[in-house]
Amino acid sequence: MTVFEQAEIILNGIEVIGDEIARLMEVVPATPADADRLKQELGAPFTPLVFDVTDEAGWKAAVDKTVSTFGGLDVLVNNAGINRRGPLLELTPDDWHMTMRVNVDAMFYLCREAIPHMIEQGGGAIVNTASQWGLHPAPGHIAYNVSKSRPATAS
Repeated sequence: MTVFEQAEIILNGIEVIGDEIARLMEVVPATPADADRLKQELGAPFTPLVFDVTDEAGWKAAVDKTVSTFGGLDVLVNNAGINRRGPLLELTPDDWHMTMRVNVDAMFYLCREAIPHMIEQGGGAIVNTASQWGLHPAPGHIAYNVSKSRPATAS
């Protein structure tokens, strides 16, 4: 099965990594600006899905839209990420919660929505991107360090 014959969701939040995933898989990240830019560059068929990764309804809607449009879901790439900088004593609770919401919750709940469809169709693949800082923390980035250790331990 070629990449064009698969239904894929690429959750993109980091432009450089997301662009490279898109180029390798011949699909585009799910943002309007990236979709327009990469559609011209790649010339590949795709259907961009635009949704807020912090919104629970968005997680289900993205998976349901993919399954209804393409008849299944073969690949989920969780690549969203934000980095709210600050050492422990300077980071606000809102910064901590938003980092976990984007970097951890979105990954968990998208997997939770996607896996039943993949089981029903007999398989699929999920890629959860981590960061070297999840294994070797960088000073001043506690929320990001913690959040990016989660994909490494959950996958």
